Parts: sequence; structure tokens; C-alpha cells
Amino acid sequence: MCLTILVLLSVGVLPGEAILSEGDIPTPAAFEESPPRLQRLWALNFARELEAVGEIHRAVETLTALAQGDDPLAIAIQFHEARLRLELGEPAHLSLQSLLAGKGAVRWGISRKQEAQALTALAAQLAAEDGLGLLNYVAIEYPRWTEPTPGLTAEQLHQRARNLIRDMDYPGALEELERILGKSEPSKRQDLQREIGHLMGDKIRDGYDRVEKIYRELTKGDDRHIDDLFYLAYAVGKQDDEAAVAVYEEIIQRFPYHADVNKARFFIAWTFFHLERLDDAVSLFDEFLRRQPASSYRFAVRWYRGLTHFRLGHFAKALADFDVVGNNTANRSKGNYWSARCLQQLGESSRADKIFIGLASREPFSYYGMMSRALLAETERPPLFVDTKVEPVGGLSDVEARTAIGQLPTHAQQLLDEAFAAFEVGEPGLAESLLRHVEVSSLTSTRHAPLRRWLQLKLGVAHAYLRSNESRLCRRALTVDPTAPDAAACWQRVYPMPYAQQIAAVRGEVPAAVFWSVMRQESYYTPTARSHADALGLMQVIPQVGEPAVASVGRVFVPDELYEPQTNLTVFARAAAERFERYCGHLPLVLMSYNATPQRADEWLRDNHDLPFDLFVEEIPYNETRDYVKNISSHLLRYQTLLGVGGELHERAGLPHPSALVSDVYAGPLKRLSETELAIR
Repeated sequence: MCLTILVLLSVGVLPGEAILSEGDIPTPAAFEESPPRLQRLWALNFARELEAVGEIHRAVETLTALAQGDDPLAIAIQFHEARLRLELGEPAHLSLQSLLAGKGAVRWGISRKQEAQALTALAAQLAAEDGLGLLNYVAIEYPRWTEPTPGLTAEQLHQRARNLIRDMDYPGALEELERILGKSEPSKRQDLQREIGHLMGDKIRDGYDRVEKIYRELTKGDDRHIDDLFYLAYAVGKQDDEAAVAVYEEIIQRFPYHADVNKARFFIAWTFFHLERLDDAVSLFDEFLRRQPASSYRFAVRWYRGLTHFRLGHFAKALADFDVVGNNTANRSKGNYWSARCLQQLGESSRADKIFIGLASREPFSYYGMMSRALLAETERPPLFVDTKVEPVGGLSDVEARTAIGQLPTHAQQLLDEAFAAFEVGEPGLAESLLRHVEVSSLTSTRHAPLRRWLQLKLGVAHAYLRSNESRLCRRALTVDPTAPDAAACWQRVYPMPYAQQIAAVRGEVPAAVFWSVMRQESYYTPTARSHADALGLMQVIPQVGEPAVASVGRVFVPDELYEPQTNLTVFARAAAERFERYCGHLPLVLMSYNATPQRADEWLRDNHDLPFDLFVEEIPYNETRDYVKNISSHLLRYQTLLGVGGELHERAGLPHPSALVSDVYAGPLKRLSETELAIR
């Protein structure tokens, strides 16, 4: 087995939900003497501690004293006060609108289940009609923790099922949809069957044989829909590529003049390419271009035909295709790079070097720029930085910002004090909510723009700053060495390093720059991000990764926890450590396995180990994973350069030399795969 380059993380527990750390939990006396900037936060935390030991009345009294106002923290205090009063059976004295607005402002360890219980208790206090309306709302909005109420309509029951999908309770959603299907009118059954098929195929990602059965039933008649046949091909392809080709051929036969028939032709050729039936793939790509030279798929066909020719050693033919890709598409760099690789194989090194020099000069920090630089002789490599001066960008210094804050209304200053305190104690969501409140109420003028930008950076709202005009101006400094005067500040603004303390606490031997690079790619530094694949939070952790990490420390997993930065970073740190050990620290394999599962990364490594590294990356069959490796490598190169890490550019980004054989550079992981397969036999 390969020697690991990591020490596995030994994080004993996942972070708790307390707003302050254990040492900061205030006593009543300390609470009375706490500074104004902390008093409301301390009140929330003190009340939480009182609730934990059953002192509900004292917790209510603590919150009631500070429950005035309409800012996010005030609404949160009002919500928690109302929730505790409801638990005591007392009138809540809070509107339903305020109750719903406050439930997410400060999580305070409150689960959606507890929210559902609080709203159900409130319904019992309302008049009959309003109470029933609220109960219906809870049944629809919180389906995971409630039973459907008798008065729900068919459409409301359907929305309840959709909300189960939103809450990532896919088995529950499947059960609800099947129940609805059993009672539905014949005219609606097909749409419900499609919904069940998509739920199983896209979310549950299992039972593809059942998905196939559903879509075979839907495509039986003469009125079959082409979209159903495409989804049938998808489900069949998860089990048998050759069988998927048969479905695509049926699409071509049944819909010869449909606009999407070219997609079927393309996927047949693409499937042959990935099945290593390269000669068949070339023939089909040739036929496609003869039939449809102006198709929207023509450049994708050119790209894959070029790769196929390259694999077959037909370098002149591959060059013709890559030249078309490089001259006519948004993938100019990709086409140019592979044109140069063909020229190398054809013995035209001077023409190849000219292209590599162009790429390394134009975009030195991109994936293809650093790969090009690696393929050039050291004497041929262009300067990494072409500029020596930074144009003034503006922005406030810390002293100027503090002066500007001192000129704001007193209430705005207090809210900003609380925002900084919330950020310091691990409540970035509250800090952002308070900042947004101040922006709307007190920072609307154009003259306040520099202060808004400064506050966004200081309070971890990097995703907002990076969309600002100041950020766009700062990007000009990326052509200047970050050690040059004034350049480092711009580099740090465009490539921020948020959550540094939290990362330092959990990262183990995983470089901090890997966290920031993945964070930039995955969520653009946004804690509340959620992807189409239900990856959550800063590092876009999927629940399948989060659940075992939480279960290992004896906690019940709730997907919403992954929106908490500390939990998200901790779970990612564990997953990254496991993958770094599994792949002997080889970052591209770590990234592939994180984005597309370790099983798929193992499969690609086993099947394509005889390729040079750059071709190995291009052979990744998923566009998202392929771009993921390239983009994070580029981000990592920027961060490593900013942090002063030296060496060849591709090495700073964790990449091997582009022409190195995978079997050589990844010998350790390949040996592990071989030993695993022998053990299974």
C-alpha cells in the first residue's frame, strides 16, 4: 500500500450550536455587565442554557427584556421568546409573519422539527379557521415531521411531496408520490410516473431497473414522447451502455426529423468513444458531420473526433479538428493546447512551442496556461508577471472605515458592532443578515459604496464583494506579482481567505489553500449555497458525505446543518483527509473522487492508467468533474502564489507534468486498486 502523506483528522466532535463558546457562556451577573455589542447575543445564549436545564420561565424573562426592534437579531429574539412561551402554553404575542421571519435568523440549535412543533402550538391558540390554516401550512411546509391534515387538496398534497424533495427526504417523497399516484385520475398518472422516475434517477440514484420499467411503459404507444425515450436511454445507460445505444437508435428511427435527433446520433458516437470502440466512434462522428455540418453539436463532435484521432495516433486528422475548436468556440484554449500537442507528435516542435508560449503568456494561471508552460523548455517560458505597477483601485483603509462607521446613526453602529461580534463567535449568517439590514437602512448612498465593500470583506460576505465594481478593478492587479507594493491587497480581495480560524482548527494536513480553492469553485464563498445535485454550504457537501461524519460522533444528521460553516468545513475536512490518504495525496484524484465519488475515480484510474496525464483528464466522462479539476487547479495556483509557495506552476497546483504517464505518477493508488481487487477475488 502507498505511504500516506496525511495524518487523519482526529476531530472528536462536530461543532455544537451554541452561539458562544463554552468559556463565554454568561452568568446572570456577567450578562448584566456585558458590553452593548454583546448583550443581545449573550441574552440568546444565556436563554438557551436556561432552556437546556428546564428553566423556561427565566429564559423567557431574559429574552423579553431585549425583544424590541425590527432588525434580524431582534426578530430572532422575538421568535425564540414566542417559541418558549408556546412551550409553556402561554400566548405568544407575536404575529405569524414575524414568527416565520425569525425562525432562520439565528439557528440557536433549533431544528425544523422544533419549528414545526412551535407553529403547531401556535395554531392551537388561534381561532378555528386561522388555526386550521396554520396546521395546513405546517403539514405542507414541514412534511418530514407532520402527517397530512384531512383538508389538504390534491395539489397541496403534491406540494407536500415536492417539499419532501426540497428537504432531501427522498424516500418519504417517493412514498407520498406513490400514494398520490394510487388515487390519481388516469389523465394525471403519466406525469406522476415521470415525476417518480426523475426522483429515482436524479435524486435517489438507485433502482434504475425500476426507472427503466416506468419509461418503457411510458414509451409503449404510438404517442410516445421523445423526452421519455431520452430518459429511458439515460436509465438504461446506467446499467448497460450497449442497451442505451439501442434506445438512441430507436429515437433516430421513430423521430427522424425531430430537432433533437442529432443529440441521439451524438450520444451513440460518444458512447462508443467511452467504450473504447474508437474506430466505430470515428465513423459515426464522420457521418454526423456529413449529415449535419451546421448542427449545434458540430463543435462537440469535432472535439471528440479530435480526441479519438489522437488516441488512434492520427495526429494530422486530430490537428484539423482541434484547430476548428480553437478558432470557432469558447473553448479556444483547449483547442489551441491540443493542436500544439498534435504538432509535437508530428515533429513540428517550433510551431507547437509558439502556441504554448501564447497560452502561457495570455493566461499563465489557467489550467491550459500552466500545462503549456510545463511543456516548454525553461529558456522559452515567458515571464509570469508582465506588469510591475498596480493602478489605484480605491477602497478604504481600516482607519478610514472606522471613521466612516463613526459617522453613521447610533442604531446602525450598534448593529454593526453586533454583526462583528456574531461573525467572531461563529454566526456568519446572522452577521450577513445584520449587515444587509444596515445596508438597506443606512448605506444606500453611492458615497457609502466603499464602506459597504469594506464591511463585506471584513464580515465574510466575499460573494457579494466579488460581484462589485471595485472587485472588477482589483482583478487588473492579478497581472502583477503579489509581493509588489499595493498588489497584495488586491490579490487578497479577489482571492479572499475567509473562515481561516475554522479551517485551521479542522484541516489537519490538508492545505488551507485547498479549502479556499474548493470553496471558490463550489459556492463562491456562500454558506447558504445549494446546487442542483443537493450539495450544500461552503464546500458543497452532499448529505451522503455529511451523514456518516455526523453519525460517527453520535449525532442525528439533519441536512440543514451543512449550511453552518463550521459543520460544513469539518465534514469536508474529514472527507478530504480520507481521500488524500486513499490517493496518496494526489490532488487531481482527490478532486475527482470528491466531485464524482471515489468509486468512479477508481474506475477512471483503472481504465485509463496508460494515458499521459493531460489526456487522462480530458477522458473524464463527466463535463462537470473534468472542469472541476481544471478550475480548482487554477484557483489553487493563485492561492499558492499569493501565499508565497514556489516551484513550477503545475506543481504548485498539485498537478503532475502533462506528458507523465498516469501509471507512473499514480503508481501508489493503482497498487491499492490492484490489491483491493485481489482481496475481493
